Amino acid sequence: MLDLRDFFNTSVNPARADLRRSRVASTNGTRPAVVVVSWGKLRVGLIVDKIIGKQDIVVKSLSSIIGEIPGLSGGAILGDGQIALIIDASNLINAALRLKKQPI
Repeated sequence: MLDLRDFFNTSVNPARADLRRSRVASTNGTRPAVVVVSWGKLRVGLIVDKIIGKQDIVVKSLSSIIGEIPGLSGGAILGDGQIALIIDASNLINAALRLKKQPI
């Protein structure tokens, strides 16, 4: 566990952050799970439903099979045979930054 205030060099208390704008405010009183993604010098916290675990995987491109899908980097077959889709974090970050610049 780490303190996100130290990690992101901010004095904003995560408990007081306005999560309503991101539509993830908890209704059951639990704290949302955050995955921190680094992209160049930028660090972004992605709020996820839950963190299942950590695995080493080999990502296979899907573009030759199903074409380009924005926000999707590829896929992987997990050890138990399940298929996992891999998000393209840089694409999602760019999309979020573009949306942030648009007037509401």
